[in-house]
Amino acid sequence: MTTESPVSSLQRGPRLVDEVAARLRDRITDGTLSAGTRLPQVVLAEQLGVSRTPLREALRLLENDGLLKTVDNNRTVEVVTVGPDDLLDMYQLREVIDGLAAKLAAQHGFSAEEASLAQHLLNEMAESSDPYDPVRRNRAHTQFHEMIAVASHNTKVQSFAPLIRTSSAALYMPLNRAHAEASLLAEDPAKSYKQILDESQVQHREIIEAILAREPAAAEAAARHHIQRTIRLAPHFG
Repeated sequence: MTTESPVSSLQRGPRLVDEVAARLRDRITDGTLSAGTRLPQVVLAEQLGVSRTPLREALRLLENDGLLKTVDNNRTVEVVTVGPDDLLDMYQLREVIDGLAAKLAAQHGFSAEEASLAQHLLNEMAESSDPYDPVRRNRAHTQFHEMIAVASHNTKVQSFAPLIRTSSAALYMPLNRAHAEASLLAEDPAKSYKQILDESQVQHREIIEAILAREPAAAEAAARHHIQRTIRLAPHFG
């Protein structure tokens, strides 16, 4: 009897490494590959239908993002556990980085293409909140914040893309999300996780509106306010 693989076969293509990394990142976000799961490279290569070379490169990307760590003399990788202290550390740094990125993006202004992408990602986040789709939501959420970093036109700000990807994915990991839902409900029975997502959506829109209006101070303040809210929520994620 053949056991269905948690990672479906991938089509070969020019961006195979990115495809492999994205598929594995999605599996970590939706809980198919939970914290502590060990991934033997030989088995993974067979499941994905790829050679060891692109797989190693994809795993290196995820290790750089902080989602995996190598064990067993680099023959195996393990999905890391991201706890509330880790989230706090990441988002304290992101408050500075995201604020600066939004400020610089407002100074430069969005191109028509960037403005269109921002609206598309706002729509994606809204549509993936109800019904809730953690993978789709995380993809849009990550792209949204990475897009602002790119629009800053500052290479040092852009170099924090791995931090953005990891800290975003950590919020959507099932175990972290379950802790947050239970903790928030215990603190305030009238507060739901859906309300948290809705409030986040309002804040995302405020950041974009300030950037489009070419108001650097307002954009920075909106971005910092958004991250500060996540910092306040960090203790609930574990």
